[in-house]
This record gives sequence, structure tokens and C-alpha cells, in this order.
Amino acid sequence: GRAGGGDGGASRLLMQGLLKEKREVEGWLDKARGQHRAMEQRLAEAQKELRRVSMEREDLAFKLHESAIQNASLEARLQGAAPRSEQRQAAALQARADEAKRDADGARREADDALRARGEAEAAAESLRGELGSSLAEAERLRGEGEALRA
Repeated sequence: GRAGGGDGGASRLLMQGLLKEKREVEGWLDKARGQHRAMEQRLAEAQKELRRVSMEREDLAFKLHESAIQNASLEARLQGAAPRSEQRQAAALQARADEAKRDADGARREADDALRARGEAEAAAESLRGELGSSLAEAERLRGEGEALRA
């Protein structure tokens, strides 16, 4: 049975080559799926951080508003203080007004920091979304090649 043996060997080699390529493509697909899952997880984490920063910012804005009201009321009381008998009280009120202003400035700075962090988180989420898209496109391309090899 030597006669047609050479041909059978060639097709067996071809099949082995195709199977090897198929395994490689499946390996790439698995890797792409793994990267996709990791990116989705990073995206979810970035979105969670974004929500946290937004809530923090709202909280700071509220505190800022509260301290501005407090400041205004302290200044009104300060202006209503009698010159001689209440000088000491006026000085204490002024000190509290200054402290309230410092608190408000601090809260404003924290709110700015929170906004900056939110911007960075949004940029990171956007970049992850882009990576995710190209990773999915690559996975689709590989899947198409894999199916073409099987056909």
C-alpha cells in the first residue's frame, strides 16, 4: 500500500498545520477575552471612583455653602456689636469669621481637587473604553480568521 501514501501524508501535514493555527487563534481569543474582562473590571472601578468623587464634591459644595452662611451671619453680628462694651466679643466674632473663611477656602480647594480627580477618572474611563473597543475589534477579527480556517 505504498502507492497513494505520499498524498495522504501531505494532507495529514496540512491538517496538523491547520489544527496548530486553530489552537493559536483560540489562544489569542482567550487572551483577548481575558484582557477584555480585565478592562471591563477597570472600567467598573473607574466608574465607581467617579461616583465616589462626585458624591464627595457634592458634600464639599454643601459644606462650602453652610460655611458661607455662617460667615455672613458672623459678619452681621460683628457689625451690630457696640463699639466699647463688646469689643472683646467683636474680636472673638472676627476670629470666628476668619476661621469660617479659612474653612470655606479649604473646602473650595478640596472641591477643586475632587473635580480634578473626577476629570482624571473620566479620562481614564474614556481611554479604557477605547482600549476595550479595539480589544473587542481584534477579538472579532481573530474569531473571523478562526472560523475561516475551520471552513
